[in-house]
Amino acid sequence: MLLEGHRIRDFDKIIFSALKNVIIAVEGQKDVIMTEVETPHAETVTVPFSMEELDAAWFNYSFAYLDSVVFGRSGAWGIFLAYDDFSCIGGDDLFMSKFLGCVDGGKERLKNDFLEYIKGDWFSDLSMDRALKRVGWE
Repeated sequence: MLLEGHRIRDFDKIIFSALKNVIIAVEGQKDVIMTEVETPHAETVTVPFSMEELDAAWFNYSFAYLDSVVFGRSGAWGIFLAYDDFSCIGGDDLFMSKFLGCVDGGKERLKNDFLEYIKGDWFSDLSMDRALKRVGWE
């Protein structure tokens, strides 16, 4: 599932709330792991999944300048935060069905929102074609 923005704070409030509720339901806790993935996890932190805590980690470490990921200890889900100003959420069937069930319009809404976001923007057609194929939206 692709989303606009490369910071959690860029996410729509409904999306953020849905993620938080599903993360707590799946993980049984709200702590998540955040790590950058460009310089083999040189910086990794564990923080609560809250806008304030994620933002603080974002600015106190190098996450603002590098591709990074947020995921739970269960390994059931993760969010890739691309410096290129988009994010990709993935997870097992349980996580994704719960997440999409918490968002009005579900998968179609998220797909349409993302496609509208990239129209006429600075994204290259080639890189977006690859990203869309990876999530089955070709």
